[in-house]
Amino acid sequence: MNGKTFKDYYKLIDEIDLLCERLSDKHKKQMVCKAGCDKCCENYGVLPIEFYAIRAKMYGEVKRFEPAEDEIEEGICSFLKESMCTIYNYRPIICRSHGLPLLFMGEDDNWEMSICDLNFVDYDLSEFTENNTFPMDTYNSKLFMLNREFIKQNPQLGCDEYQFISLRRL
Repeated sequence: MNGKTFKDYYKLIDEIDLLCERLSDKHKKQMVCKAGCDKCCENYGVLPIEFYAIRAKMYGEVKRFEPAEDEIEEGICSFLKESMCTIYNYRPIICRSHGLPLLFMGEDDNWEMSICDLNFVDYDLSEFTENNTFPMDTYNSKLFMLNREFIKQNPQLGCDEYQFISLRRL
């Protein structure tokens, strides 16, 4: 495994964590997310770079596995135990931004917002700007490019750049 793409991934995680911390502070009056809130804890699929980077942090190893067809099943995250995330320090990007107002490009090329209905119960949509929302597309693009490089450097894994691997496989 090439450690450079993992370092770049961990650097991206640090950047995202700083932004999420800033946004959480900015929206602290609305944010009710805290330990024990597990409304968004689902069995997500992640790109190979995230899967293998998380696996490396959890187990100190990165060994190849055979992905199953249609392996991503709906349901609660298998790492949720007693309403707490057991891989919190290693959680994927999608889990790091939960609860924050997310800005993304919709199907009709219009900007859309995704807002947790537990956090933002009384809000005016005009209050949200690019300065106080999480730019989901920006970080998904960065992650996709890192994943593309990771796959190119690790052909022995047999992954493709559009593949998602279930967190349950960790």
